[in-house]
Amino acid sequence: MDNHAMANTTETVRTIDDSLRFVLYGISLILDIDLRAAEIERVFSDRTHESCAKHSYEFHSSPRIRVTGRIEEYEGETVRLSVTAPEFTQELLNRIEETANHASFEGWARRRQM
Repeated sequence: MDNHAMANTTETVRTIDDSLRFVLYGISLILDIDLRAAEIERVFSDRTHESCAKHSYEFHSSPRIRVTGRIEEYEGETVRLSVTAPEFTQELLNRIEETANHASFEGWARRRQM
């Protein structure tokens, strides 16, 4: 039996920028998992080098939790994140996104003041 079938799946579409890193970091903290750093970096690299190609990413996969991403063809500025995990809700993902937006804005403001 597939353990992922018993879990909630939540999705969001994110712009590939600093806030995406904060969202992924928040997901890793809440779920207490390690995400594949090389796979995260590949998202940013693919965006820079192949903006019109379709790509899939697997940031984490275990029997109970799966975190993936997908860039659609000709949609190279955004990635669709999918989180499949027990008790991980869309509301929780929305909160992580809201926090990430604030964190990335604060970083931008600090860099701008320098």
